[in-house]
Amino acid sequence: MTAEVRVLRRPRGLELYVLALAVCGYATAAIAGLTVRSPLGHDESVYALRARDLDMGWSTRTDGWTDYRAPGLPVLLNGLGRVIGIHVTSSRLLVVFLGAVVIGGVWVLGRIFGLGLAGAFGALLMALASGFVYSSTTLLADVPGAAFAMVAVCVYAIEARQPVLRWSFLLLPLLTVAATTARFGAPFMIGAGLFAVALVSLPSILRERNWIWLAQSILLAVGVALSAALVLLTDLVSVGSLTPAEANRNLVDGNGLT
Repeated sequence: MTAEVRVLRRPRGLELYVLALAVCGYATAAIAGLTVRSPLGHDESVYALRARDLDMGWSTRTDGWTDYRAPGLPVLLNGLGRVIGIHVTSSRLLVVFLGAVVIGGVWVLGRIFGLGLAGAFGALLMALASGFVYSSTTLLADVPGAAFAMVAVCVYAIEARQPVLRWSFLLLPLLTVAATTARFGAPFMIGAGLFAVALVSLPSILRERNWIWLAQSILLAVGVALSAALVLLTDLVSVGSLTPAEANRNLVDGNGLT
């Protein structure tokens, strides 16, 4: 049975109940978190204001924006704002949705390896983890980066096991670029996920002597590394192009942010 078939099969029995409990638990915790949360904190405001700058066509980085912040979240917020506007609740709901992607990815990984019930329990634990729920209701880059990283790992787990390399493997470097743009630390998460997938699959590789799978895995891993390096190198070049005066002005100039 292929990985795609295992993923697409309808969950049944205990797996379905555990998965439903994870969905309900996460939704309840997220709603409760959004209800009691205060207005945007300082770091959250920086991302929101940068999204506003992009929406207004301002390319200058203002309002405390510095180059150690990955630019992906403001871009996502800007896209959301073009549809429904940039509001505190809607912006945080975007992160809540991406948190659900992470939880769903845990379950999907379990199904890829034929362990749907284990994946459902993993999703449940993630959905009820207080630290994760808190991050998922906070307008910061951690969860968005993790969401793209999780999708990248799922794609890797499926594509690397194909009899032949398919064009869809190109999604992996694209997702790596998206994850790295959302959070510069995402390549470490992706690397850990790829290593875990390869480690779990190693016994079957050696038993079946599936050297094609091994070669494809290495090729895809190299593509991930090069994609992440490209994004990080581009950011380093942009940082290096700023003079000290410009960097200081980007930090202190703004529109009243305190």
